[in-house]
Amino acid sequence: MTDITKYKNVSLSKEAYEQLKKQSKIVTDVDLSISKTVELASNVLQSIIEDPKWVKPLVGSPAYQHFKTQLINESRKNN
Repeated sequence: MTDITKYKNVSLSKEAYEQLKKQSKIVTDVDLSISKTVELASNVLQSIIEDPKWVKPLVGSPAYQHFKTQLINESRKNN
């Protein structure tokens, strides 16, 4: 049984799941589980965010507003 004090569950779109399946086979020299592939992707993103050269998106900028609109629209399509 899963130790709920250590793990959480997430839901993915079918498209994201298929991408992760492909990535799990090519990201290292061994096939990773989908969970480990998600964990690796999260670690990569975290390292980008923690990089001192990373610039946080400027809230209110046209580029940010466009990105946010796309993200919201995609979310609505998947629900």
